[in-house]
Amino acid sequence: KTVDAEGDAKLKELEATLYYRQWMILAHRRMLNGSVTVAAADRPDELALLSKANALYAEVARRPPTAALFMDWGNTLRALGKFDDAVRIGQQRRHRPLHAVAIAEALTLDQFVTA
Repeated sequence: KTVDAEGDAKLKELEATLYYRQWMILAHRRMLNGSVTVAAADRPDELALLSKANALYAEVARRPPTAALFMDWGNTLRALGKFDDAVRIGQQRRHRPLHAVAIAEALTLDQFVTA
């Protein structure tokens, strides 16, 4: 355990992202066509991963959040079917500096292209 609050927050954000991406892998395997929208209500394993990610993102967002956090958290909420909450988080992201949003989105796209 670290005593650095900023480091702890970054670790929690990474853990949340890991849960979200584990869900993406499960969902892609389930869908087989590459199209992933929301978690399946009859798949508690998927819902559990997304719920863990959501809780961690919410905790990390108490500190000054980044554009990447808003993007990943919004995607997690969308996957949970919490569309109104996802929109709210997306609107908060718009208040971040535009260049930070663009960089975060470019990094995310790059991760999918190279995966």
